[in-house]
Amino acid sequence: MKIAYACAVAAGMSLFAGLTPTCAHAQEPRTLFQAEQTAVGGDAWKRVAAIRLKGTIIAGDAPGTFTELIDHRIGHSLLVVDTGSLHEESGFDGAIWNKQNGMVTLADLPSLLADAQTQAFVNRDGWWSEADVSGLTMLPAQTNAGSAVQRIQVSPASGTPIDVWLDPRTHLIVRTVAHTDAGDQITVYSDWRHTRGILLPFRQVQTDATGATTILEVRSASVAATLAPHALTRPASHPHGSMHGPRQSPVPFRLTGAGRGHIILPATINGKNATVLFDSGAANYLPPDAAHRFGLIISGGVNLGGVGNGSATGGFASVRDIRIGEAELHDETVIIGPLPYVATRPQSGVFIDGLTGFEFLSEFLTTIDYGKQTITFSRFQTDTNPGGVTEPSFSDGHDIYVKATINGAVGLFRLDTGDNATVSVFRPFAAGHHLFENGGTVNLSPGGLGGTLPTHEFKDETFTLAGKTFSHVPVSVSDTHAGSFASQSLAGNLGTGILSRFRITFDYRARTVTFLPNPNADAPFESDNSGLSVTQDRANELTVLNVRAGSPAAAAGVLAGDAIIAVNGASVPEQQLGVYDLKPLLFETKPLELTIRRGDRSMTITIALQ
Repeated sequence: MKIAYACAVAAGMSLFAGLTPTCAHAQEPRTLFQAEQTAVGGDAWKRVAAIRLKGTIIAGDAPGTFTELIDHRIGHSLLVVDTGSLHEESGFDGAIWNKQNGMVTLADLPSLLADAQTQAFVNRDGWWSEADVSGLTMLPAQTNAGSAVQRIQVSPASGTPIDVWLDPRTHLIVRTVAHTDAGDQITVYSDWRHTRGILLPFRQVQTDATGATTILEVRSASVAATLAPHALTRPASHPHGSMHGPRQSPVPFRLTGAGRGHIILPATINGKNATVLFDSGAANYLPPDAAHRFGLIISGGVNLGGVGNGSATGGFASVRDIRIGEAELHDETVIIGPLPYVATRPQSGVFIDGLTGFEFLSEFLTTIDYGKQTITFSRFQTDTNPGGVTEPSFSDGHDIYVKATINGAVGLFRLDTGDNATVSVFRPFAAGHHLFENGGTVNLSPGGLGGTLPTHEFKDETFTLAGKTFSHVPVSVSDTHAGSFASQSLAGNLGTGILSRFRITFDYRARTVTFLPNPNADAPFESDNSGLSVTQDRANELTVLNVRAGSPAAAAGVLAGDAIIAVNGASVPEQQLGVYDLKPLLFETKPLELTIRRGDRSMTITIALQ
């Protein structure tokens, strides 16, 4: 062990320069993993077919319980989590599946499958088998808790790379860094204990790229020499949706911001009237004040992420029913968590109680007709004669993705009715296809849960969706390093600016989406003529997030951080104005008058929109 430790330090300092043959041999990754295998039980693992772990899970600052069954021979697994009112089952059996609110859903995005295959590799200690590994690379030594560690990057035969940190004194794994599609996920292992001749870590701390942390504390562990054939069989679906009639009549909706924003629908929650924002990727979600209004009891914990680099925490509650028109979901578990003020009060007279979307899409054939501003829910296999072009869809278990083309590059784009932008491209995809390498204007948008969204803005791009090609399209290129807009493999996100040009039918069961262009399909794309990015976090003012360099707003003297207290003479607090009362005015060419407060001064500024 002393020789291995000395070699680890030398490798970190001199990259093997001057090492003796014996020392270099001690640094061979295969030798290190042989030592690790011996340290955790050696031949005793030959008798292990399955591992069952039970314990506590802490996510979102609240405890729950978990049970995990792992097939150590192939790495497949089944996980059951109970926290508050949430009961969730998930697993990997060659496919990624999840059961929540009665529905079993599959995640078939290629990038997620690769990440799941790497996790299966970890579950079966794949680094012990040469056949399981396509590459092993020594990395420079680092320290962990003040002690030097050996680091090896492992490339599984199937999956994505993962870095393994080994303690040279004990030969135990102290950390892994999985290079997932959503960014690096760090897992720290400790509290190793003997279980029938093998060593297992009884504590794991997992931290994702947003900084969200999940702690697993094992209370009991057992190993078995055999595993029943159907022990990891995924459960059956038990739908929670029902229709009050053979087929629902279209439900009218409104769009915030004079048709440029979010879908707002009337609904009922536990029989009480509610107003919800229909977000195709969102789970049923209520902020705490709305949960209290509907008499819900909050319990449990969950880590919540969004488009920004950060994360938040929330809990769960049980809802008897959620109904939109004649479509009803019953006995639902909903997420309770923070929502930005700008989401709950988007414009004057609009008060949003919460979000819904994915659960309705998973339970009903859903048609969103942006031209007529209606949404229709039907039973699956209903003949709705959607017309248009039908595209195969992919899912991450919640969001829906289809192939589209931006400036000649083909990729998978998320369909996001909760995004009021047009086309967003993720920076890794742009870099990989040599797109948007120069130019663009720097911007900062409100984003949402997870924080603000830094972007570069471009105009006059070419985009093709479902056989329909659009020219002069505004494109935002995200510059986040974490969150849902930082995928390493997905192309981007499609918001209302492009989706509103179609009638869209989502058939979640058939894994298809059908697009029929509407009369607005060929209308010119509007773009902001001010250079302002605005958000709101309180009722009495709007806040300037960003002013683009060289823009009309910059020429007029508006600064980031200014508080807007009146728009064209209308008082923000008196008229209860929101961001979407201002946004439509930014697309016009008439002069825009803003009264702003800067420090202890107030002034009126006129922006000559161009």
